[in-house]
Amino acid sequence: MARVTTDEIDHAKEVRVIDFMDANSISAKQEGAGEEPYYRLEDHDSFVVKGEKFFWNSQQKGGYGAISFAMTYYDLKFPEAVQRVNEHEYVPTKSRQMNMSKEPFKYPSYFEVKETDQLKDYLVNERKIDSRVVDWCIKERLNSTR
Repeated sequence: MARVTTDEIDHAKEVRVIDFMDANSISAKQEGAGEEPYYRLEDHDSFVVKGEKFFWNSQQKGGYGAISFAMTYYDLKFPEAVQRVNEHEYVPTKSRQMNMSKEPFKYPSYFEVKETDQLKDYLVNERKIDSRVVDWCIKERLNSTR
């Protein structure tokens, strides 16, 4: 059995499960909607992947990450799974995340209040924040968007 280096392991840990599946022609159907859908493998319909987590229901096996996925799906030992994951070229996850654009956060206007009595009561009596701090924040209008 071949040994693997720490660098090889670290490299394999960076690979997303879905990218590993694509590189190895493992077909899956997307199910569910939302920010993070899940995928059901076409050749093993009880094998479900969501993000980096997966669970093979009929085998009662699960795991996290591409290495663990390769070990489970192909019934490999750890070193073999690391080598299998590293056989392909992938787009680095970090650069993929940097290309994603995010909208700047906007505080919802429906949270705004005109009267500060309830706000002060909650912060002082429930959250136990010193009333002088709360008064200063209200005076500086830190309870609203300007």
